[in-house]
Amino acid sequence: MSKEFKPQQNTSLKFGYIDAEGKEIIPFEYDRMWNCIGAENLFVRVRKEENYGIIRTDGKIILQPNYDSIDLIVVNQQFFICEMNKKFGIVDAENKIIVPFEYNEISADESETKLFFTLKKENKYGVVDSSGQLFLPFEYDSINIEHNYLIVEKRKKHSILDFNRKLIQSFKCKYCTNYSDNETNKILLEIEYEDGTFNIVRSDGKYKLSKVKKDNFWGVVDENQKIVVPFKYKEIKVLDQDSENLFFIAYEKYNYDPDIFDGNGKKISSNVGEFDYDIYYKGKYYLLMQHLRYTYYGSRITKNGLIDLTGKIVIKFIYNDLYTYHQDEDILLFCAKRKRKYGVIDIEGNNFLPFEYDNLSTEIDWDTHSYYFLAQKNRKWGFMKWDGTILFPFIIDKISKFIYTEEGYLMGGEINKKWGIIDTFGNTIVPFIYDDLDYPQIRSEPTVLRLKKEGKWIDVNFHNKLK
Repeated sequence: MSKEFKPQQNTSLKFGYIDAEGKEIIPFEYDRMWNCIGAENLFVRVRKEENYGIIRTDGKIILQPNYDSIDLIVVNQQFFICEMNKKFGIVDAENKIIVPFEYNEISADESETKLFFTLKKENKYGVVDSSGQLFLPFEYDSINIEHNYLIVEKRKKHSILDFNRKLIQSFKCKYCTNYSDNETNKILLEIEYEDGTFNIVRSDGKYKLSKVKKDNFWGVVDENQKIVVPFKYKEIKVLDQDSENLFFIAYEKYNYDPDIFDGNGKKISSNVGEFDYDIYYKGKYYLLMQHLRYTYYGSRITKNGLIDLTGKIVIKFIYNDLYTYHQDEDILLFCAKRKRKYGVIDIEGNNFLPFEYDNLSTEIDWDTHSYYFLAQKNRKWGFMKWDGTILFPFIIDKISKFIYTEEGYLMGGEINKKWGIIDTFGNTIVPFIYDDLDYPQIRSEPTVLRLKKEGKWIDVNFHNKLK
């Protein structure tokens, strides 16, 4: 199949697919169609009326649309986590039930050698392997799987197990946060106790460092009680550059001008401005910082930039606004504002998209892990992919906010005083023929779309059905 498989929509607003030779591969009988995350050229998820199914991009039906939801696909071994009657189970690509539909939650954890599923039933967690055989009993309050280790919690007691279910270490604590290192397949555990102190433990159970409080100030000591970070800070944050190299961001004043220490206690940077947040990219940490200054009249001016953990400026402090927008293994992009115009830059400060937009609103469709721009240029709005590919032209006069439904993201807009709705492919879901639209909210998600035409309001749900 084509490397750029894209669901298509006919004039009846039904989805299907026709290849480059004009052959109908997937019939146009589905109400919605999405690429599966990580398997864009292999599977698509479809909805027909109220139910969901899976189809190969060559047209073969893998799962009939009989499920309430299909939340996850494990690509390599082709398992699907499906929901039916408010219970979850696992079905493989041969339509064989691997795990019965009797669980409240299911998540997949795949290491280099094994695939496990963590299941929740009656408020307790257990683990099964890829054949559906029980690996850990349903007696735990939480389970996390990282590389070749299982971190389990039972009655506020955390334990580290290896894949042979051998106990490595146990400890009773308030919180347990794990950090992973994909290069060394090791983990670090940050264990916080009720009094606010914490220990940092290696995956082999050995203690490395501890954060403790003395005379109302925080510091860090090693296993021999040697001071690594002095006791002078109001707050200390841990950054795990990898499982063997830690960094500490220490504040004498909350969130401003931190000192940065490595895991041996060497101060590598200080007085670098107001800390916004950290970014981990290609094995290194970066800090998004703000430099503040005040005009003669007392107005506050903020300039944003990026530094590494040595204090070296990576992106110059010249932007009125700066935040991460798109990140994968090969590229890290930032949405930036300068001189009243928006654009996109890479981590080296090079322009990726020109500074020609009056507005850039970034949206993420978590169903497909896709990044989008809702952009305004010359007073007209359009819709773009993260790389600038235009999905819907700059012809929208007014926009309504993104609508998140079980179908994914939809967006309302007005063209020539008529309202309609498009999806994240640029497909028209509701034609631009209505005088107005509204979507009342229940909690955070709209359930009913209201459309006005010729002075009358009609209600539809997000399957385009009249109520």
